[in-house]
Amino acid sequence: LGMDALNQICVALSVLLTSSSDSTSIAKSSNFAVSAPSEEVASEVLAAAESFRRELALEWLNKELPEGVGFCVIVVQLSEREQGGSTSEMKSKRGPCYLIRLKTSRAKVTGAPLAHEILHALTATQFPQGLPPWAAEGTACLAEDVDGLCCRRALAWFSKTATWPRLKDLLEA
Repeated sequence: LGMDALNQICVALSVLLTSSSDSTSIAKSSNFAVSAPSEEVASEVLAAAESFRRELALEWLNKELPEGVGFCVIVVQLSEREQGGSTSEMKSKRGPCYLIRLKTSRAKVTGAPLAHEILHALTATQFPQGLPPWAAEGTACLAEDVDGLCCRRALAWFSKTATWPRLKDLLEA
């Protein structure tokens, strides 16, 4: 299978596994497939994801990723009350594909939460051996942290999971 075929399989599986209604719209590019409640939202998220991918890669990696590398399927669920996101990797012999789940308000769907999850996928693509949890979450938080909310969430997560970084690791990084 070529990269294009792998991307199509990732899209099909992710949409089948995550769609909760018949009114799902999909927008696609060589880097992303977005499943959202409407065509308008899917297209807007796709455009924002492409922009974040380019900007964040240049900022954090000093280069853009090649087209199709680190392909992401983004599943959007709109909610005015709940916010959250996750990025998980689907491995294959041809390379990783990422599933980004995003639950946020219509007003924030193309903003900070999306940037956060895109940066998770970028760093996972660039560092396939993985980053320590504190570095992965801390880096992603910097992509969205305009008001300190993400840092507070990260601190709460470290506290809840008891996965605080060791000072020695921080100083040697």
